[in-house]
Order: sequence, then C-alpha cells, then structure tokens
Amino acid sequence: MEAQILIIAPYAELLEDIKEVIADKFFEEQLKFRLLEADTVAAKNLLKKDAGYEVILTCGVVAAELREANISLPVVDIPVLGMDVVQAILKADGIAAARQIGIVGFAAMLYSAENLHDFVGMPYREIILENRQDAAEKIKAAKMGGVEMMVGDATAVKIAKELGMPSHAITFGKQSLYQALREAVTLANAIQARDSEGKREQATAAYSASDLVGVTADALHRRELMERYAGTTLPILISGEVGTGKTLAARIIHAMGGGAANACHLLDCLTEAPWPQETFALGTGETLLLRRVEALTLSRQAELMEHLAKLSPGIRVIATASRPLSSMVAQGEFLPELYYFLATLPLHLPPLEMRREDIPPLAAVLLRDSSSGKGIKKIAPEAESLLQEQPWPGNIHELKSVLSRAAVFAVEDTIDLAALTTALEEEEIWEGAKEEGGHNDTAASDLKAVENETMQRVLAEEDYNYTRAAKRLGIHRTTLWRKLKNSSEAGTHRP
Repeated sequence: MEAQILIIAPYAELLEDIKEVIADKFFEEQLKFRLLEADTVAAKNLLKKDAGYEVILTCGVVAAELREANISLPVVDIPVLGMDVVQAILKADGIAAARQIGIVGFAAMLYSAENLHDFVGMPYREIILENRQDAAEKIKAAKMGGVEMMVGDATAVKIAKELGMPSHAITFGKQSLYQALREAVTLANAIQARDSEGKREQATAAYSASDLVGVTADALHRRELMERYAGTTLPILISGEVGTGKTLAARIIHAMGGGAANACHLLDCLTEAPWPQETFALGTGETLLLRRVEALTLSRQAELMEHLAKLSPGIRVIATASRPLSSMVAQGEFLPELYYFLATLPLHLPPLEMRREDIPPLAAVLLRDSSSGKGIKKIAPEAESLLQEQPWPGNIHELKSVLSRAAVFAVEDTIDLAALTTALEEEEIWEGAKEEGGHNDTAASDLKAVENETMQRVLAEEDYNYTRAAKRLGIHRTTLWRKLKNSSEAGTHRP
C-alpha cells in the first residue's frame, strides 16, 4: 500500500510522539502514513517531486504557509486543546511573578484558548499570527503592552526568549495527535471512495468544509458519534435543516466504516420514478444512502420497507431527513415501522446559528476550497464577527454563497467588513428597492420617523446588539443596519 497521508513534523520530539500514537492506535493503518521532520521549504520540495499523497497533516506555521502556497491537497491541522495551553502555562518559568500572559499562535490554535480564565487564574492576551514574518513584531508589541510571559509554538518561544521574556512551548497532547490522525485517515478514506466515482476535487472540498471543521464540544461529540456508528452496520438516521451537510456526513460514516473499497449507493427519495431493480442488489460492506427520505409518500414508504427487510446482513442503510420524522409519524405522514427501523442510530446536525463558534474556521475552509475564493487569504476579524451574528437559514449552503459574493467585493486578499456587508445586502436588494420606492409625503415621513425611533429604542434596550434587536423587530440584521444608516444620512427625525 502506498502512503496516502504525509505527516510533516517541524521538530523531532513531535515526530516521535506521532509515531507512538500511530503504533498504539493506528497499527493496522500505519502503512498509510509517511512521516517527515521538515520545515515548509523542505515540505514544498518534497511535494514537487512526490505528488501521490491525498492528505497532509502538520501544525502551526507549516500548515499556514502550505495553505498560503495554494497546495492542492487538504491540510489537517493538529489541534491545540485547552489543556495543552494550560499545561504550557503551568510549566513556564516565571509564572508566579507574571501579571499578564501572552498566548501566541495562529488563529486555528487560539480557538482552543478561549475561556481559559478559570484554569489560568490570571489575565492573558491572545496574539494571533498571520505568518512567520509578523511574529517578532507582534510579540515585541505585546511585551511593550504589558505581557510578561509567553507561551506558543517553537518559533514564538524562540523570539520571546530573545526579547528576555520567560516562555514555554505548547506541546501537543496524545488526544490532540489522535484526533488529527483520525481526521486525516477519515479524509483520505473519503477521498479514495469518491475517486471511484470520478469526483475527487469536489469530495475533498466538501468533506473539509463540514464536520472536519469544528471547535465546539458539540462538534467533537458528533465526530465521536460518527466514529462509533461507523463501527457497526445498524441503520442510521441523519437529521437536520437543509444545508447542514447530512449527505456528506453519511458518506463520511461510510468511509470511516471501511467503505472506501465498497460502493455507497445514493437513492434520492424525492424522485417519483420507479426504483430500478438493481437498486437494492447490494453486497456486504456496501451502503445504501436514502436521501430526503421525508419526501416519500406512504405507499412508497411501504414499498421501501419491503425492500429493506430483504437486504442481506452486512449492508449499511443510512437515511437523511430535513423534517423531524417523529413528528411526521405523529401526524400520520410517516410509517412508524420504517421510522423505528431507520432511527436505530440517530445523528442530528444542528444549524449554523447553533454552532456559531464553528463559523470562522468553517468559513476559512469553504473559502479556501471555493473556486471563487482563490486569491483570498483571510477574513478580517470584524467580518468574522459579523458572520457569527447572522441567522444563516440556508446553513452551509448559504454561507458558501455569501462568501463567494464577498470574495468578489474583497480588496486585495482580504474579505473585510465592507465586502461582507455588501455581499449580505445583495440578498435584500429587492426589499430595499421596495422600501425606497414609496411616496415622499408627510405621512410617509412620519412613518419613517416612528420606525426609526422604534429601531433606535429597541437597539438601545438590547445593549446595541444588532442580532437581538433585529430578532425583536422581525427583520434581518443587515436590514436594521441599513435602515439606521439611511435614516442617519437622511437626517430622519420625528417632527
């Protein structure tokens, strides 16, 4: 078996730790890995000579620089867990005397450093790096701003020591390494499975843009459930709103369950055409994916139940639904026996508004994998905050669409607040035209003034949180922002 996963460790200790985890947890899959101690330059040179890999696994500055170099392969970052940061702080010399700690690293690492106040017990500042070149400048500025001790990767620690600051390197725990290796194996399996269908590029982008990205406890729990479910052939029901990645999650489970060498047969239940006879002629290890099962009529549900009852053991059935099937059962719209069969192992994918912490890393991956996002290297922090405040009724599909539009309005290589706001406003252009097309008489002016006063009052009551205020007013957040901006420019007030 040729290696599918290239592991690039920037230093020898990390390489040895990874080898230990592979030997302990991935013994039967160890031929999939090629391990290399190297920096970014050496990694690029290797990839020019050897292009046979499916996935790259690395960390920190190497991961960031490979992405900046537009490497065509997906890059899996080794995550830094919150306890990894705490351990580095506790081991650092000078912690007792330090009045403020600096935690320095790339954005992907600092997602795990949130809410550590209870563990650290002292103030800390997050120093986000964008590239290797700005590290020295930002660390020096942090020192001048009162940071007295630094924890971060090897590069950050070296710079901090040169500036005379106590520091300690953040090392990856075994759980972090296992999680990254598991994701890399899963991604490589998914790519291999899609290769047989001739959809390698789409599969890579879609897979990276969904459940491989997530920093919340809920996201980690979903991954754990998927791994557990993949170890059995019991029926699985994946539920969630439109656009939450249900079909993708099903393919991931199929791949994780050793399905890379077997087919995953997609049956779209929305079609009313007769099912071909070979649809249910599956072999051991194959998966039948029933997409949008809620669209089946009662008669088709009964027909499906008959086919499923005749399937041979060892065939996995995964169904996806955008409506709660339990409610459909209660309303007499779905057969109870089919529901209980499919829902043996349930998995729910929440909407984006319920996983807001996952939106920035998800947006970064969607943008990187999108053809319209080429040339865009980052999203400004203010724009990321605005992304997290949106309701996203279309979930991942809508987020991807908005990012594609924002990339068009972006200045140079960054999606800033102005570009994102313009992209969001495009969704409401018809509504805005309708609002501005009325008669400019006294009654309309009075109505506008009352509307403006109401918006200002509700916004103040909600402590100037546009999302909560817009929800109370029953309008979109950007609609509220635009209305207030227009009224301010027009000098609208009540006479």
